[in-house]
Amino acid sequence: MVKSWAWLLAFGLVGAWGCQPAPPTAESNTPSSNTATEAPATNSAETTPLPVSVSLPAELLSEGVAYMGADRSQRLVYNLFQDGKDMGEGTMEIRIVEVKDGMAQVDINRTGSLESMGNESMSIRKDGIYTVSLGLGTIKEPQLQIPADLKVGKKWNSNFEIKAVTGDTTKMVQSSNAAKTESVQVKAGTFDALRVDGTGTITRTTANGEKSDTKVATTSWYVKGIGLIKMEITLTGAAEQKIGVELARYQEK
Repeated sequence: MVKSWAWLLAFGLVGAWGCQPAPPTAESNTPSSNTATEAPATNSAETTPLPVSVSLPAELLSEGVAYMGADRSQRLVYNLFQDGKDMGEGTMEIRIVEVKDGMAQVDINRTGSLESMGNESMSIRKDGIYTVSLGLGTIKEPQLQIPADLKVGKKWNSNFEIKAVTGDTTKMVQSSNAAKTESVQVKAGTFDALRVDGTGTITRTTANGEKSDTKVATTSWYVKGIGLIKMEITLTGAAEQKIGVELARYQEK
């Protein structure tokens, strides 16, 4: 359910835009035969109970929340690819922790190949979903990921700054556009998805004052009730690098 710039930021902070593969797991990798019109609530061999989420009030339910799959507990298993190499599976577990003062707190825990991104805390508000904190650094202020009124043709900007524990500072400016809906096939099945295109620049300043700029281009696909099912990232700096994420299976409550 996480927006592409949050993934970009995390990959940048772990250094050289790299990710370390996770150890092999014993989980089933059997492909699903889901269709876009018949996506089940679960298509995995996961047996561990999901953490309990509190219920979202009606005023916080929106198209953005639906496309991010942020209205319930979920466990999403992704395959991560870097420059065409399979970096292994990673799991993202989502839970709504509390609703207070007209906002909902959502915690995201990552393991496996996604562990290098760190955990994340988000806030669901009436106007959209915001990132509040990332485990790899301190965000200067909450930043909009997805607007509440998400639909084809919607455009929005993200402009944020985060300071890593190493002392490095990363700034990113990105423009996003909900381009169209289209059929997308991933390991978890075939779905009708909303495609969101993004372009931007990441400026990274080390603790020693050295600066580097990286141009980014992203394409992400979201499905109502599930969230992110596929993402393609191209990073162009001193060299070009490609990162891909695809949903393998999921479990919701």
